[in-house]
Amino acid sequence: MVPPGRPVQSDSQHANEPPPPTLTQIADGRTIYMCHSGLLMKKTLEERNCDSVPADDAAGLQMCLNRIAGEFAELERLTAKTAACPQSLANPSDYYDALRGAALAGDLDAQRCFLAGYFHGMRAERRISEKQLAEYLVLARKFIQSALERGDWAVVHHLADGYVDDPGLLYRVYPYGTDHPETMYRMNYLLNLGSGGKAGSDEARNRVDAIRRNGRLSAAQIQAAEAWAHETYDGYFAAVPYNEKDAGSLCRED
Repeated sequence: MVPPGRPVQSDSQHANEPPPPTLTQIADGRTIYMCHSGLLMKKTLEERNCDSVPADDAAGLQMCLNRIAGEFAELERLTAKTAACPQSLANPSDYYDALRGAALAGDLDAQRCFLAGYFHGMRAERRISEKQLAEYLVLARKFIQSALERGDWAVVHHLADGYVDDPGLLYRVYPYGTDHPETMYRMNYLLNLGSGGKAGSDEARNRVDAIRRNGRLSAAQIQAAEAWAHETYDGYFAAVPYNEKDAGSLCRED
């Protein structure tokens, strides 16, 4: 959609603008994610229309037009925000390649966001290739191990989450959530070791207590999970300060 009253830029005006960077010129994960998420939302707003409103529904049409008019400011903001982004980053395959490159170069934000595995959309053209999927499954295992070995609390918080509405591809590599109580117990017990009972750690403690009570794990499974958590904490996390702010999305802009 084009905001009313906005002048259409001529080709000469576009010619004077510096070209956006290429995929290989963006090296950090946060910028890659910002571009991808911003371009997707921008595309969604641009595609909004009122074509599905019946011609004889004057009230419905007016409501639709008002909604679209109200989104102009957000579209303008996203247009400015993504002006310097390679437009191809809206494509899942290109987004995958950009994150992969930054992750393999050692960018930790890119590794975390790559791990989250959100490279899919509702339409077939908005999915990564089978080759990329096979590669993701291999690389994600390596990045999880690297995250644990550097004491990355953000990744532990993510894997400790109980409610997984849209788990992304990570679920294929490291199943987690309420359907996998062993993972939930290991990760939340590890969070408890790190937090030391500090304020803000109630959720992890409550999850551990709930699993102990609900009988979904045997005593042997609980013992093995706690042994894993103690070994992992002592080996990799003890020297890394616990931070409740690490909870949240693995893909971040700021």
